Amino acid sequence: MRVRLFKKPEDFDINKAIEVVSSPKSGGIAVFLGKVREESHGRRIKKLIYEAYEEMAIEEMKRIRE
Repeated sequence: MRVRLFKKPEDFDINKAIEVVSSPKSGGIAVFLGKVREESHGRRIKKLIYEAYEEMAIEEMKRIRE
């Protein structure tokens, strides 16, 4: 199994992702899609900033996979 990260929404296609993990041997696929809400605690959300230590994130995903 390989780990793939998508940094930009336009790089990711949910239908392709489902196709890649689909198998006659699999009984199901769980997918989570999230969307930013308009408000949090009564205040309008203007932006999200994500930061990641990519090398560590990949290693952690590999560990979870095992």
